Amino acid sequence: GMVTGHSEFGIMNNKDYVSRYLSTCLQIGYGINENVSLDMTPVDYVAKMILSNDNKEKKLLQLCNPFPLTYKEICLAIGVQGVSLDEWLDLVKLHDDSKSLAIAPLVTYMEKHGLVFSEEADYGSEAWHFETPNLLQVYTNYLARKP
Repeated sequence: GMVTGHSEFGIMNNKDYVSRYLSTCLQIGYGINENVSLDMTPVDYVAKMILSNDNKEKKLLQLCNPFPLTYKEICLAIGVQGVSLDEWLDLVKLHDDSKSLAIAPLVTYMEKHGLVFSEEADYGSEAWHFETPNLLQVYTNYLARKP
């Protein structure tokens, strides 16, 4: 999964995709209404697994959320209106202060390549699964407090 902010405190890298996307959605009131998964793996879960006894052999780790959210579910969870990717990009570009939106540096990439998403994968028993039921709430609370 995509390594994201802390699951309890919401502290996240404001330069990564998830932070930029969520911040922009909250700023403009719109999100992308697609049934495409975005697997958010909290950094504290990654750290726990790396340091755990399960990783004594220092092997390659596959961490994934067994219930990744779709962009459509993210819209519902953070209370923004869902629109298509093209409509969302247009709303971002037409925003009064579009250059200051968190997602601004990634707009050209998204226009060319589409959504950043998590491919469906079956890591089987080698995967370390976790659940974070309130992850989006923690992240949006953090983003709302951030200056």
